[in-house]
Amino acid sequence: MNWIKQNPFYTILGLITVLACAGALFFILQAKSQYDAVSADYDTEARELKRLQSLNPFPEKANESRVEAQLEEYENRANAFIERLQQFNLQTEEITPGEFQQQLLDTVNQITATANQLNTTLPEGFFLGFPEYETSLPQNEATSALLVQMKAIQQVVDLLLQNRVSQINSLDRQRVENVQPKADLADEQRPSSLSKAKKRKALAEEEEEKPELLESEAIERFGFDIVFTSQHSDFENILNQITNLDHFMVIRAVQVQNERLQAPLRGVASAAQQPGAGSGSGGRSPEDDLLSALDEEPAPLESDDTNDPAGEEIDSLNFVFGQEKITVTLHVELLQFHDLSEEEDKRASRDNRRKDT
Repeated sequence: MNWIKQNPFYTILGLITVLACAGALFFILQAKSQYDAVSADYDTEARELKRLQSLNPFPEKANESRVEAQLEEYENRANAFIERLQQFNLQTEEITPGEFQQQLLDTVNQITATANQLNTTLPEGFFLGFPEYETSLPQNEATSALLVQMKAIQQVVDLLLQNRVSQINSLDRQRVENVQPKADLADEQRPSSLSKAKKRKALAEEEEEKPELLESEAIERFGFDIVFTSQHSDFENILNQITNLDHFMVIRAVQVQNERLQAPLRGVASAAQQPGAGSGSGGRSPEDDLLSALDEEPAPLESDDTNDPAGEEIDSLNFVFGQEKITVTLHVELLQFHDLSEEEDKRASRDNRRKDT
């Protein structure tokens, strides 16, 4: 303590030196920390740059032009493919609701007359799957889609009649009456008392929530279910003819139910073919004859060099399956292909109409 009192200058100088060294050490550590952070960011950016440089294509002008050329070539090929698919479209004319109802009535009368000539039974109240339009008119916007669906159903029903099916049990169609776009319906349902500012805000919110145009919108599906009863060979012909139609007709599902749900018992065919079978000799019923035939031990196979037994065995064969009728349920879809650019133009025109209002 005496030395400090005797040398105040050196004491103060030492304190200042200690504080200076501590401050310098603090700033050195802080600078080191900042350097480490900056160095880590630099390493991250360097790795990202190296990754981008290794990509194909690297984002530069030459590669950008090459990618644009590839995209243009892909678009041209896609448009050519869509145009080729559109050749399978079922072409119809623009008609009024009254004309559609008249065509529907004429088609139903024609099919009914043909079915009566061929002794094909139609379901009760048959109206080609459009019973709601027997006494009422469709809306204007739905006639085109309804006409396409009616033509598709008519083609399949005509095939059934050409193959002389025994019965058309039922016919149900999937509704295609997309009368109005959802956005337009929302505009109509919006209260008229809303101010223009609120309407614009609501439209903006709808625009944000509206999904992008999907490729699936380029394909329109017209489905229907038809149930009929026919011979097995006729069913095979019908399947082949549907798939060979000029339009893109797709069989989505098939269900086949045999007329006889259980196979006949062993020995039924032979007992039925025996002379006098079922005549009831000696008070025996046909069931007793069948049971006795089932109880008998099978005769051992004997080798014979003669040629006659083979022919006799073939003559006695009786077909168990293949002669029954079957009930078939088909879910059929007609696919119609549309240009995506046309769908985008239609959506843009609807958006412009909404903005104008």
